[in-house]
Parts: sequence; structure tokens; C-alpha cells
Amino acid sequence: MQIKTKNQINYKKLSDRELVDVIVNGDEKAVEFLIYNKYDRLIRYWVNKVFKSKEYLNDMRIELFMKLYGKDHDWKPLKSLEGQSLFAWLNTVCMRLFLSKRDKMIGSGITKTSNNNVDVNRLGDEVAPDTSLIYTQDERKEMVMMLEAI
Repeated sequence: MQIKTKNQINYKKLSDRELVDVIVNGDEKAVEFLIYNKYDRLIRYWVNKVFKSKEYLNDMRIELFMKLYGKDHDWKPLKSLEGQSLFAWLNTVCMRLFLSKRDKMIGSGITKTSNNNVDVNRLGDEVAPDTSLIYTQDERKEMVMMLEAI
């Protein structure tokens, strides 16, 4: 079900499944809504968590768009959802994608601290979570607060 106003889709009224369907059917404004509006807080959360800075927010939004678009430019990653929670899926994708990008940036000396000096040791000490997604109690509280805000 698509809800339209003045020949445009009202993305706010769409369920996650409907939003994904609109995206995979070629509506790039829908994916912009997903990244810049609907799940903006989730993306900001992971950028701040992984990079300890907002400096890479726009870069990571672009990386996320490219990840969702897929290698063959067919939205295949989004098509693979099939019944999964979009929030939970994006949560995992953002965490893994941003950690991977950070680790590549550290290896190439690109990641910077707020004073623009490379601080590989500080960032390198963080260990990427395993796939079981075990969170500390504080992290769980942050996630619950974020979920309630959405």
C-alpha cells in the first residue's frame, strides 16, 4: 500500500516492508528518507560509537547507501530481508560496515582524532563485537533509549 500526496509517496506513512519495496523498485528518494530521516539516529549512533566523532557521518551514509544499492546496483542486500526487522538488520549492517571501514582507515592511517592526529593505538584497542552481538549493560540501555526515541 503506497500512500501518496500530490503525486509523491508519503514515506512516513509506509511500513518498513513497503519502504523497502519502494526502494527496490527504483525510488532513490525513498532510500534517502531511510538514511537521512527514518534511521538517522541509528546511523548517528553507530558513527559516534565506532569513530568517536561525527566527522565521518556523511562518508558513512554514502557507504551505507552503496552497501544497500549492492555490487550489481540491484538493491540485492535489501531484497534479502524477507521478513526480518529492518531496524535490526540495519543495526547489524551499520555496526559491521562502519567497523570494517574504520579498520581499513586505521590500516591506511586515515582515521583521525578530533585534533586531526592519527591515533591508531587508541582506536586499534577496540575489539569488534562478535556476530552474537553481545552488548554490555550500558550499551543495552543506550539501544533501548534509542529504540524508544524512534
